[in-house]
Amino acid sequence: MTAVVFLSYGTSLHDWDCQGILEQEVRVHREGADGLFLVAPDLDDVGILLPSGVRALFRPRWMPSIVYALLSPLVHWRTMRRSQIFHGHNGRALWAPAVARKLFGGKLTLRFGYLWSWDAIQRGVSSFRLWVALASERWACRIADRILVAAPWQAVYLKQIHGIE
Repeated sequence: MTAVVFLSYGTSLHDWDCQGILEQEVRVHREGADGLFLVAPDLDDVGILLPSGVRALFRPRWMPSIVYALLSPLVHWRTMRRSQIFHGHNGRALWAPAVARKLFGGKLTLRFGYLWSWDAIQRGVSSFRLWVALASERWACRIADRILVAAPWQAVYLKQIHGIE
């Protein structure tokens, strides 16, 4: 089985490497998979040394990061159609793995350490931005096969806000 991990918009492999969590994240997402692809929106990640059996998929230079964060499953459709597991990593990496699952089948796992809508509420963002965060979370959570949270309160929040069991 091949797995694809979509990094959050604004997160890079370089960030993971500097924080010392690259190996840990690869280990967590590689569970049950033969091959692992990391969808990395940051072109600065091109030089990052990855563990054996792990490949990075990068955005085209001409494509803005925000567009790539939404359309990466279409950019890398050949890899997506051969993959069986799609992982969304944190709140801002919900749309692309959900699209990949809808277009190419397979299983969808969402992993929350950061809840986009909760953060938006705390920061008092505009109604439109909050709606985007809530709608993205709700859609992705409803089609996910598995949802992992970093803290128990996040599970309670997702149940209260989105009715997720």
